[in-house]
Amino acid sequence: MAVIRQELAKALTNLVSEMEEPDAQIAARIGMTRQRLNQLKVGGKDASPEAIERAINALGYQIVGVKLEKI
Repeated sequence: MAVIRQELAKALTNLVSEMEEPDAQIAARIGMTRQRLNQLKVGGKDASPEAIERAINALGYQIVGVKLEKI
């Protein structure tokens, strides 16, 4: 689960960094605090994959697939 959380957090970070507005403004627009948005971007233990996905969805994007590799 940690790998998925980190990949989603990285995707969220990339989306937010591409936007030309401050993190606080983006967070307010999607209904959260700047601190919570930063927690999701970092992908710490307090940020579930589902919460990160909800933030990505609120920005107008969706998760399309998961890549699997044989170990």
